[in-house]
Amino acid sequence: MPVPRRRASLLGHGSAERPVSAGTCAGRVTVSSHLGSGTGTRVTRRALGISSVFLQGTRSSAAPVIPKTGKDTCTPGLRSGLGWSLVDYRDKVQALERLNSELEQQIRAVLQQRAHSATSWEPLRAQWENVYRQVSEEILSNARLMLETENVQNKADDFKDRFDSERPWRQELEEEISALLKVSEEASQTREDLQRRSDDLWAELQQLQLSHQQDVRRLYTHELDQPDCTQTGLDQVLDHIRAHWERVCEESRVQSDAETKVRLPLVFSVALSPDQEQVEELKTEVQEAASKLQSLQAQTESLRALKRGLEASLGDARHWQEVELQNLGSVVSGLDSELNQVRAEAESQRRDLDTLLSNKQRLEQEVLLYHSLLKGEETRYQGLDQGLDQELDQGPDQGLDQSPDQEPVDGSQFPAASEREGGLLQLPPAAVSL
Repeated sequence: MPVPRRRASLLGHGSAERPVSAGTCAGRVTVSSHLGSGTGTRVTRRALGISSVFLQGTRSSAAPVIPKTGKDTCTPGLRSGLGWSLVDYRDKVQALERLNSELEQQIRAVLQQRAHSATSWEPLRAQWENVYRQVSEEILSNARLMLETENVQNKADDFKDRFDSERPWRQELEEEISALLKVSEEASQTREDLQRRSDDLWAELQQLQLSHQQDVRRLYTHELDQPDCTQTGLDQVLDHIRAHWERVCEESRVQSDAETKVRLPLVFSVALSPDQEQVEELKTEVQEAASKLQSLQAQTESLRALKRGLEASLGDARHWQEVELQNLGSVVSGLDSELNQVRAEAESQRRDLDTLLSNKQRLEQEVLLYHSLLKGEETRYQGLDQGLDQELDQGPDQGLDQSPDQEPVDGSQFPAASEREGGLLQLPPAAVSL
């Protein structure tokens, strides 16, 4: 809400604009020059505090009276024409002038009366400014409240529009939620069924595990003691093989010692026949051969393990060698490309150098040619200059006594003095083309 501006009038009263009715007098009057320093002062009716009612009363009390002339000197012809209208207009102007003078006198009186009360305006002005400030603050607070009210109303309208627009979405979401609840109930039922089936399967799995453990125990009772070769390192494999065959040899030795202990009493108690002796010798040979065979098998296994380890190390070495060869090949290819670039640059520089040398030789030849031409021209012009100087030294009389057969010397054949002094010669086109 805009705050209306108020202008201070001549005497301090507010000049709020109000429409002037058609029946009231003019809004501005002219005060004579003796009230101010200038030719006149324009004072508004509202600044003087003159109300329209007062002016109407003044107008009614001081109505203009048009005086009548003593004798009617105008003829009927003049009275009915343009002259009579001019006379009537002049009488009206005179009446208005008299009315204006009366109004000026009344205005002067009112101004004189109010001039005495002008000294009491300062406290009223301070009070008026305080009231004006309070009114302005109230107007601003009212405007703020109205703005806040409008904002709240706009927000409420916005929320209402959003609520109306989101209501169908809410209904759709509620329907979807109800459908999802049904699906969740079905899923919970399915979950219960699956839980029961999983419990049954778990019990069956427990039974299978128990039966499997029993079968494994049963198999362990019939299974021979096999060496555990989980380690894959060459040294570890060799150690395992060595320990295995040492254990086997120790078992065979213990077994042979036990057999010898059992058989010695029989040998000493019973005399052996030759066939039995041969059999015993063959048995001992067979045992020795078996022990040798076992040792050879152990060596063979160790050699095989060593071979496998060497093959693995050889494969690794080949792999790393291939990687290194690939890296070296890439480096060599890069160096080859750089070498080719350097060769191309050297070739281009050599061509440029050859071109420059050929240009230098050609320019040297041209310079020598120009020097030779310049020397020839200089000798020729020096001879001509000497001949001319001799002729000029002989005098003008001798020049007139020349034979008629002698052709006159054309001055255009000789160069100008400026050219001779400066030593500048214009070469012929043929020399320039060379």
